[in-house]
Amino acid sequence: GRLTTGLTVVTNAVALRGEFDRLEIRADGAVGGPLSATEVTVSGATLDLGAEQLAVSGSLTVIDAGRLSMTDPGGVLDVDGDVLFDGADHVGYLTAGTLRVGGNLTVPSASPGAFVSTGSHTVALDGATSVLDLQTPGPGGQRFGELVIEAGTTTSTSALVVDGVLTVSSGALLNATAGTVTLGGGLVDPGGGAGFEALVLGAGVAVLPASLVADVFVPGATVWPNDVDLAGELAVDGALDLGASALSVDGTVTSSGTLTVPAGATLSASGSLTLAAGSVLDVEDRKSTRLNSSHTDISR
Repeated sequence: GRLTTGLTVVTNAVALRGEFDRLEIRADGAVGGPLSATEVTVSGATLDLGAEQLAVSGSLTVIDAGRLSMTDPGGVLDVDGDVLFDGADHVGYLTAGTLRVGGNLTVPSASPGAFVSTGSHTVALDGATSVLDLQTPGPGGQRFGELVIEAGTTTSTSALVVDGVLTVSSGALLNATAGTVTLGGGLVDPGGGAGFEALVLGAGVAVLPASLVADVFVPGATVWPNDVDLAGELAVDGALDLGASALSVDGTVTSSGTLTVPAGATLSASGSLTLAAGSVLDVEDRKSTRLNSSHTDISR
């Protein structure tokens, strides 16, 4: 059945299941079966989703030292409206399962741990229009494990960090030009719907789209995963190994670290290749590197 009392306030540890209108969690509890509500607020307590499903037709609000625990791959939290995280530290609490958001995802807290999604935990945006607004994004701060833009148009008002793979489904759009986007696992964008200003590639990047429009930075040790036509600049501060890939850069290439082009790989650039003092360019097969000679400026 459905409890239609308007607002239900939970002040004792219970296992929740069934249908509610507005639900406010003020004591640690767990979802004990299929659960639905028009609005959910988690305040000063921890709500453990486990392997269950929670459907919210309105908004989800986590405030006042509240916390959401999602550590089971079977857990699904489906919110049609907006999601607000302004509660306790979430490091280690969002590690698996799926959080679906139909509206905006907002993290107004300056605390780096206020929203930390890691591991296989997936945030999927599936509404017509969504805004991502994180106050303190960063590799050691507010970030995503896996991020999927399933439908509609999503705009990020801040930098983004995705430890895993960022996926932009065909027909969906992502406007992420407000700040740098850091990718730990890669980018899947079959429809070309993602717009970036700058991308930072981590050591675990395993996939990139065949065509990419962005300036790309490599701060650490990275193996380029696949063939890419890059419309933008490439800057290497760490160590980039092209592996077996063909990388075509419609722009300049600069390196203050180590740039390795193994036999069988190809690096072509329409602009200049600039090597800073102390950097290393290791070309195992000189035929592998193609540069437009009229725009080449190699300086050490």
